[in-house]
Amino acid sequence: MERLYREFKGKGLEIVAVNIKDKREDALAFVRKNKLSFPILMDPEGEIGLLYGAYATPTVYLIDRNGAVLARMWGPAGWYSPAARKLIGEIVQQK
Repeated sequence: MERLYREFKGKGLEIVAVNIKDKREDALAFVRKNKLSFPILMDPEGEIGLLYGAYATPTVYLIDRNGAVLARMWGPAGWYSPAARKLIGEIVQQK
C-alpha cells in the first residue's frame, strides 16, 4: 500500500490507516519498520473498527470522490499488482 500511495498520492489517492486495539508503541514501531508515510489514526478501544465493520486486519475500503464505498476487502491483498494499479488509476481519473 505504501508503494501505491507514493505512486498515486498526487493524483487523487488518499490512504488513511486506522490501527485498532494495538498499543501505540507497537503501532508506531510497525510504521517505522515499514516506512509508512500515509496517516495512521489510533483506535485503542476498537470503536472505529466496530462502526465500519473492520472484522479482520487489514480491512480496506475503496471510496470514490463522492464518498461512495466502491469495495470492501478483508485480509492481505496485492495492492501493487498490475491489476490493482490499473483499477486505482481508473478510479483517480474519474471526475
